[in-house]
Amino acid sequence: DASIWLLPYVTNLDEFCQWVSQWRFSSLANALFPQHTVLTHKLSVKNPHHASYSKSRCLDLMLNVTEELRAAEPREFHSCFVEPSNQALIVDGLPRLTAYLPWFSPLKRAQNYSQRPPL
Repeated sequence: DASIWLLPYVTNLDEFCQWVSQWRFSSLANALFPQHTVLTHKLSVKNPHHASYSKSRCLDLMLNVTEELRAAEPREFHSCFVEPSNQALIVDGLPRLTAYLPWFSPLKRAQNYSQRPPL
C-alpha cells in the first residue's frame, strides 16, 4: 500500500505556487514506485467555479523541493528525483508545454548521473 510512503499530503508548500505540494507528492511517487500508476479510491469533487490561485515562482520552488528530497537520500538515489522543466516541445508538429515534468523515465537505482539523458 503506497499510502504509508506518500501520506500525509504536505500542503504547507503552496503559498507562492499551488502546485508545489502536488510536485512533492508526484516526485515521491515517481521515485518510490517507478513505472507504476498510483490509484486512489473514487473521489467526487464539486467545483462550479475555478478560482484564481497562486502560480508565481513555481519552477524555483519545485526545484527546491526536488533538492530537499535528494538531500534526504544517499547520492546514488538522487537521480530518482527529476528536476522540473518548464519548456515547450514539438509533438505532432505542435508546441506542447511539458507541465514541469521532463519527458523521460527516472533512472533505475543502479544507474548514475553519467547515464542520465540530457534535458
